Amino acid sequence: MINQRWFDLLRFFTPKELVAYFRTKSQADFSAAQLSNFGAKDYYYPISFNEVKLNPTGMYQNPGY
Repeated sequence: MINQRWFDLLRFFTPKELVAYFRTKSQADFSAAQLSNFGAKDYYYPISFNEVKLNPTGMYQNPGY
């Protein structure tokens, strides 16, 4: 299927493996997207501050945010 590659990568790689996978690729394969900016934090979305505020002791922010 078209445009399913990203979801396949997320399903089959751990965050560290995914970062290592992208770091082995050539920048020419990705045009304007800068591979040097890709890191483990890009695997997760940030948690909304309003959600963290509802339960400050039980809710924590994802790493890197």
